[in-house]
Amino acid sequence: MAGKILVIDDEKNIGELIQLAMQAKGYRVEYATTGGEGLALFDRFGPDIALVDLKLPDMDGVSVARQIKRTDRGKATPLLLLTGEPVAREGFDESLFAGAVEKPISMSRLAGIIDEVLKKA
Repeated sequence: MAGKILVIDDEKNIGELIQLAMQAKGYRVEYATTGGEGLALFDRFGPDIALVDLKLPDMDGVSVARQIKRTDRGKATPLLLLTGEPVAREGFDESLFAGAVEKPISMSRLAGIIDEVLKKA
């Protein structure tokens, strides 16, 4: 059961890598390089899951997640936090994110995480 994935990450090479790897697994993938672009794309694309980088050039990933979760579609869409830093349990907001992914990550492991989160959604 492949679906639609939105990737919001300012590192274009990461967005392209995830896009190619997940398309090979049957997903439709779009990516944005800023929070603002990601929010607009979320509305147009209507993803089944969104991967949101913690650090973006125009706003942080938590702010993006909060804005997504304020929408009707966003309330039902699982979000995964992408970060290059270790995720502290006490700083992780489970009301916003279904999980966190530390970069770098293998694409097969990422696909497994996405599949698992979508099964629970």
